Amino acid sequence: MIEGDSNTKTYYSKKGLQKLSNTNFSESGKTIIIYYLIDNLIVKVSKTDYKYQRYYNNPNLDKKEATTEITKSYFQKDKMFQQIAED
Repeated sequence: MIEGDSNTKTYYSKKGLQKLSNTNFSESGKTIIIYYLIDNLIVKVSKTDYKYQRYYNNPNLDKKEATTEITKSYFQKDKMFQQIAED
């Protein structure tokens, strides 16, 4: 992948758009943001950051040294009411 590449996927049900997933790639990691919708309103956003200690395509990459941070935000009536971050 080239620095700045991204990949977006959409998920539908009979009720319409339910989820959007966007993955952004960089030389030293990637970020995945997932938007969950109910009745066309965002109800949850989950962001996962993967950071590598070296370039991803480096054969000497130590996966044990990589870090992951997850942030989840919940929405009600178009307002964020809870944000949780995990390491």
